[in-house]
Amino acid sequence: TQQVFSALLPGAIGASLLVALPLAFCVAGAMGVLIALSGAIGYALGTGNTHAEASWMLGHIDLYSGALIVVGAIICAPIGVKTAHRVAAGTLKRVFGLLLLGVSLRMAYTAFTLGG
Repeated sequence: TQQVFSALLPGAIGASLLVALPLAFCVAGAMGVLIALSGAIGYALGTGNTHAEASWMLGHIDLYSGALIVVGAIICAPIGVKTAHRVAAGTLKRVFGLLLLGVSLRMAYTAFTLGG
């Protein structure tokens, strides 16, 4: 009976993980928002802004750059969604893989040539 129990246990654990997986995604998303918010508050309250004329700075946060990123995301997100639905999944995966490869190569180049 011990062998039967040990054989069924991984299946039971796997089944319970499949049921709880959507909840785990929701919890992870909510925690990601909380972590990002707490980090943003920490940077906003941080001191060390040496540019007295930089009125667009809130602590260590550049509000001008942040506004540009938000506007760009609002404009480009629908375009990206439409494009992703039109392109085949395999092509999308390859393009994303090439993007990740390019970013990682640039990060490695910067780390080794500029000393990190």
